Amino acid sequence: MGFLESCLGVMRFLYSLAKTTKKLNGLHAIKAFNRVIRKISACTHHFQHVIEWECGSAPEWYDHFLNQHWNWASGMPWERGFFSALALRKGGRALELCCGDGFNAYNFYADHMSKIIAVDFDELAIKHAKKNFVNPKISYEVCDIRTSLPS
Repeated sequence: MGFLESCLGVMRFLYSLAKTTKKLNGLHAIKAFNRVIRKISACTHHFQHVIEWECGSAPEWYDHFLNQHWNWASGMPWERGFFSALALRKGGRALELCCGDGFNAYNFYADHMSKIIAVDFDELAIKHAKKNFVNPKISYEVCDIRTSLPS
């Protein structure tokens, strides 16, 4: 059985499980389960933050996935992405310097731009961006702006 067939089988199972859950009025149980999962996720994301930022030297870039269930509403600094997006010309091109994990290019800039070149000197940050924030308008490149700029 190939990957696609496996995915289709899982989707069929989930669909039948969803129909059964709805018939049994089990939606409240699923919502309660999801609340528990979000709390567990919040704990593990907080733990990752403590390890990366409070135990030894801090990493070169910030993993924005840390905020999905932990620290989301407590003042995450969205200002950089939000206010920068306001200044973008619709359909223009942009160069984002020090893009880190690619979060801002993906979530704030890509909807406005025709092309974005997002650069960071940290290879792990660019690898993370290419894996998690894929958009055909965005090109992620490893580049140390202290020594050169992308062409």
